[in-house]
Amino acid sequence: MPHGDILLLLPSNYIYTMKRIYTVLSLLFVVAGTAVHAQNNALAFDGVNDNVVVAGASSLIAGSGALSITAWVYPTNPSPGTTSYDGFLGFRNNVDADFYLLHYTPTVVEARFRGSSGINYDLTPAVLTLNTWTHLAFTYDGSYIRLFKNGIIADSLPANDFITLTTESFYIGDLIFQGSHFYLQGRVDEVSLWNRALQPAELACLHINGIDTSSAVGLQLYYKFNQGVANGNNTSQTSLIDHAGNINGVLNNFALTGTASNFVDGAALITSSTQFKCPDIDYNWNGTLLNAPGQYYDTLQNVFGCDSIIQLSLFNLSVDTSVTQNGAVLSANVLSTSYQWLDCNNGYAPIPGATNKTFTATANGSYAVVVLQSGCNDTSGCRTLTNVGLNSPSAGAEIQVYPTASSSAIHIQIANAGYTYRLQLMDMSGRMITEEKISNVSEYDFDISRFATGSYQLLIVNEKQQQTLFKVFRK
Repeated sequence: MPHGDILLLLPSNYIYTMKRIYTVLSLLFVVAGTAVHAQNNALAFDGVNDNVVVAGASSLIAGSGALSITAWVYPTNPSPGTTSYDGFLGFRNNVDADFYLLHYTPTVVEARFRGSSGINYDLTPAVLTLNTWTHLAFTYDGSYIRLFKNGIIADSLPANDFITLTTESFYIGDLIFQGSHFYLQGRVDEVSLWNRALQPAELACLHINGIDTSSAVGLQLYYKFNQGVANGNNTSQTSLIDHAGNINGVLNNFALTGTASNFVDGAALITSSTQFKCPDIDYNWNGTLLNAPGQYYDTLQNVFGCDSIIQLSLFNLSVDTSVTQNGAVLSANVLSTSYQWLDCNNGYAPIPGATNKTFTATANGSYAVVVLQSGCNDTSGCRTLTNVGLNSPSAGAEIQVYPTASSSAIHIQIANAGYTYRLQLMDMSGRMITEEKISNVSEYDFDISRFATGSYQLLIVNEKQQQTLFKVFRK
């Protein structure tokens, strides 16, 4: 599949159907009509003076017999308390219009509902973990308030009331108590406000899928935070876009540069996995064979019956197929448990017995090696050898060996004793058995008594890479 920007449109009845979508390096894909961006930002709050204010947002839920707010939260304040509670989001006038989530202690969230009766209904479950994304949903259905963590109910309480005020502001990253601001130290992502109670089956999927704005009945506010560049210069951003199309939020006192008080990396709405494949070998991902590295997305039903998006980052394993040449001797550079040298001029046929790290050619030709690294086999490029010396012993030669058949030693006589020589004993397939080095000698006895009876090749190479090959026999 070609690289590029790909838009995938999936049907809106996605919750109870299974489908698989694959694309390489897609920058944008769409689930159930709602864009889920590879860019997934959140907003970081410094706990000093920054917040988002949605003016008059209570008009969107006034008189409603049911309410919901949802958000991903990432608290970082290790000691919230009486003078430093952290407001996540919601309405709060502390008289007759409260519907909010607040960081109460390091692990406890306070979820409060209060309407025109002035009676407050509070839930305070320990559902938070510092420096960790948690999805919270707070609902009121006319009879109960309920708090959900990551789609699972955490606490509930009977309640009955209405918020009737139409002028209260909705806050993100802040709540106000008797004129004091409870500024948030942490991050928030995917904030929504509804004028109905979201159901448990919906919430089991919502924190995985995000919100489908095309069919989200009762959705009044929806802030994705996917603006600007994470940790970049975002000073041109002045408002937070409402994807429900009602009221944009006003960004107050944000630095909008750097890693604090700015748009940052958001909650992981996609399950990510990194895998590696062998070169030229397809990777089997959920029954689909992938033959190229890249980013792929799969949409599958999870245990809740919800579609769950999985992102696979697929990379090729790197296999070192480099080869070093020294005269007629080729050496694979990687340390492996498996080598196989090939004859490139013979259809890459394996050379019998040539299964060592080093291969000594006995004839001109073109050779390659297959090596095993990290569980992957790969083949080197072919090396062409054109000056392989295959000399026979003669009385006038620089080097003479005798006898060529012996049960103990082969005597080597060298005319030019000033060189350094490498003596390599190989079997008839070219597999090196042993190597010795001699310098400044005119005669040398090469011991072959420790080897099995049979025919061998003795390659003698001087420091100028001049080579002489002799066939010898161990009696």
